[in-house]
Amino acid sequence: MMRTVTLALVVLIALSPVVAAAPRLFLKPEVTWTPEQPEPGDRITVYATPEGNVTSMVLQVCVDTDDNYICRIPQAMEKTDDLFSLSFYINETAHVHLNFSLTYGDGSQVYDNTTSFRVEPSEGGNGGDGMPGFALAGVLAAGAGALMARRRRTKG
Repeated sequence: MMRTVTLALVVLIALSPVVAAAPRLFLKPEVTWTPEQPEPGDRITVYATPEGNVTSMVLQVCVDTDDNYICRIPQAMEKTDDLFSLSFYINETAHVHLNFSLTYGDGSQVYDNTTSFRVEPSEGGNGGDGMPGFALAGVLAAGAGALMARRRRTKG
């Protein structure tokens, strides 16, 4: 019995460096952003809540437009309790990719590039081409007609 316990202890001690060096089970951080449907020119704030003892997070924002793909300089996210945040602006219609680098308390790092979203102008109910819709034209015509009728009534 003593021999079995001693052998088990030796095996556990021998395997402890292997277990310590095993890759960390990575759980993707919960990521949200405001506004939820950003438009060009909006201030976008990204929030990340990682699992585990994450001491710092760095965010690199990559912007994919029809013409080019540009990755900005990575920036450290601000930490408040267990929530990390960073704000930035996107001034054109684009597909935005978020690349996170997470550093844990033991010094290990993991990388996550699975989060992305679109920045595009809202449709606004008029086809999105900047022209007023027929409803707006009708309201303007009715307002002009009412104004003309009121003028005629006050003159006569």
